[in-house]
Amino acid sequence: MRVYCNTYNGIVFVHINLAPPLIKCIELGGPVPANHEDAIAIFNIAPHDPPIYKAADDPNKTYTIEYDGFFVLFSAYCIVQTATPELTPTALYHTLDGCHNPIFYEQYPALHAYVHTPEEIKYGPIEASFQQIVSKLDSCGKEYSNMWWFGIIGNSNLTDDEILREAWWGEGNLWVYTRPDRFPISKAIRAAPLSHFPSLSDSAQGDEPNSKESSPSRPLSGFDELPLEILFLICEQSCLKSFLNILALSRAIRQRLMPFTDELAYNTMKRVDPWYFPSVPIQTPDGKRQREDLDWWEEQCSHILDMSSIGVTYSPAGPTLPHPATELLKARNVGYVRVQWVDLTNNVRYRVLPLAYFNKLLKSERPAVHLTIATLGLIFLSLADGFSATGELAYVCDLNSIKICTYAPGHASIMGWFQEKYPPPGLNPSYDINLCPRTLLKRISNDAKSQSGVDFLVGFETEFILVDKKTHQPVNQHGWSCSPALYTGSAETVVLQEIADALVTDGIELQMYHAEGAPGQYEIVTGPLPPLQAADALIHTRETIYNIANKHGLRATLSPRVFDDSAGSGTHVHISVHSSQPEEAGWACDDIKLRPSEASFLAGVIDHLPSLCLFTLPFYASYNRVRDGIWSGGTYACWGVEHKETPLRLCNHTSLTSRNFEFKMMDGTSNPYLALSGILGAGWAAGIHIRKELTQKPITGRASAVQLSTEERDNLGIDKKLPSNLLQAQESFKKDQVLQDLLGNEFVDSYLNVNRAINESFNSPNATADAKRSLLIGHY
Repeated sequence: MRVYCNTYNGIVFVHINLAPPLIKCIELGGPVPANHEDAIAIFNIAPHDPPIYKAADDPNKTYTIEYDGFFVLFSAYCIVQTATPELTPTALYHTLDGCHNPIFYEQYPALHAYVHTPEEIKYGPIEASFQQIVSKLDSCGKEYSNMWWFGIIGNSNLTDDEILREAWWGEGNLWVYTRPDRFPISKAIRAAPLSHFPSLSDSAQGDEPNSKESSPSRPLSGFDELPLEILFLICEQSCLKSFLNILALSRAIRQRLMPFTDELAYNTMKRVDPWYFPSVPIQTPDGKRQREDLDWWEEQCSHILDMSSIGVTYSPAGPTLPHPATELLKARNVGYVRVQWVDLTNNVRYRVLPLAYFNKLLKSERPAVHLTIATLGLIFLSLADGFSATGELAYVCDLNSIKICTYAPGHASIMGWFQEKYPPPGLNPSYDINLCPRTLLKRISNDAKSQSGVDFLVGFETEFILVDKKTHQPVNQHGWSCSPALYTGSAETVVLQEIADALVTDGIELQMYHAEGAPGQYEIVTGPLPPLQAADALIHTRETIYNIANKHGLRATLSPRVFDDSAGSGTHVHISVHSSQPEEAGWACDDIKLRPSEASFLAGVIDHLPSLCLFTLPFYASYNRVRDGIWSGGTYACWGVEHKETPLRLCNHTSLTSRNFEFKMMDGTSNPYLALSGILGAGWAAGIHIRKELTQKPITGRASAVQLSTEERDNLGIDKKLPSNLLQAQESFKKDQVLQDLLGNEFVDSYLNVNRAINESFNSPNATADAKRSLLIGHY
């Protein structure tokens, strides 16, 4: 049961045959349509005298075999038609045709040489058309697959049953596209392995995969000996066809994966092919034909997209097989999972779930814990304005964020997405909410990529101070990068080594650690990642630092400035801009050259730097750190080349591959998801997206901005000062309509209320300076 798209005359054919289905290539006889808007869908094609076929509904219509085309599962076609009736056969044809015909360029500007699927009709099997749709029926594995199929279908010496058998179980291999209850499990177990699968050991011996010396019985040492957790990940990230092909590689792989086949197939389809799980009754072309296949989907799987189902469901049938993710965790001796989130005050909060219950949660319709909406506006035991005790949100687990917590043996952590608990009204509702920090960062990163073809990499430097838990006195009085800061046997040396080991074990790239300039101060430098992963890694890094220090009787604090007579602690961000289009240097000043995307990004960030301080320096105490003359970035909105006294520093400016911008105006009290949303949003939406021109020149000399004369600053284009306190940062942001529109009014109002409330609690006029300092050290 497939949809056939003729790439010559623009006709879409749908062939429906009783199960097991058979694909038949046909072309409408008669005159070719006058224009390319005449694509039609034709159903119930019946074989006649090859190579002629007649329509079962109208025997007077005849069809001939066509060699080239695309094929789509009929069930998928019906699901798409049910969900998006506006996806006409013509639109479907243009999508699958892959923009190869220049005739369509002017009529369909979204279709061009490098875009196979227009954004406006990306849905289900259409989105994965070159993965899930059988292009030219290459499942037979023949070099000239179309001719092979022509020979099978057009062979008058074969009966229909013989054609079906060869196409289904023979060299046609159509079984790899069928629904789960028809997987030929027993056949797959008995099957011999593929002739050869290249491995690292083969390469070392100099064998080529297709060489005559390759033995059909050679074990797949490079693949079937992989840890089970790696095989799980490979299967769950593959489309269904690829997952089934993996099962066919060897008996060893089948024996290891078979106990988990159903769960893996379920999770594979839920992650990669969610369109196979209809949430509404599926319509067929005449309302009744071929219901057997579609009824199975509705009966077995329609609940998967039913977001109204809440929580864990218990079945009288008893326990089912474990979810593969929990098997991976169990193999790492994990017994508990911390479902954690970061609120608008940068507090990390979590619920601890036993692994057995987490396994049940993952099998629910929407794996989530349910939290009061107030969690995002909670200040100690009080609520910020705009929040109340009414209502709950679903915090939906993001399996891509699971991390082993070496700092807490037996525990793992997982991040998630705040979403509406109940389905919003209307068709195709979105469950996303504007107050979720991770969703906000994901949206901005995705928009930058989809609208401007730009990706970002982000790395962090985390500065912190180790103090006594009770007295808050520093562990030592060392100097910057000095050897005495890490004497063998000292408590701080043990703590730093253990932090480093834990980060490496947990999969976070540790580039270095060293002593910083303040008493008891150290810095952890981690490698670059995409924005959302980078923020997750920073949260894990902070939790590792806090927990391991606590284990050894110390308090690690990210408080902006613990000692007034020494350096403060920042969280410096390194950002690199990567365009999908080749770029030459489009901006130059003396010997400093930038690509257009880099220059526009920098221009956007500089223009909105005063407003961004509300997210990157969100506490009253943050402004005690950012002053002139102490290498914290200074007080002017400017940039420099390898200059420590500018808020934005261009690093490695001569290197196209490692060049990046260091953003110094951020500290450990900031929520990294919100800070990156602001920085990247300003750089993209107010810079790259509008191709903003960079008019400010960099500071390249020894003087800082405050040391330059007014005329010198004017010549460089430096015309803005940064906020000197939190109130000025709040006022700057209130006047920045661009950032407010980017982040959304609901988020803006809520964040301002929370920011005011948290600072009123930490900066009470009735508290002494020592009490305020201790409160900050105890919480950040």
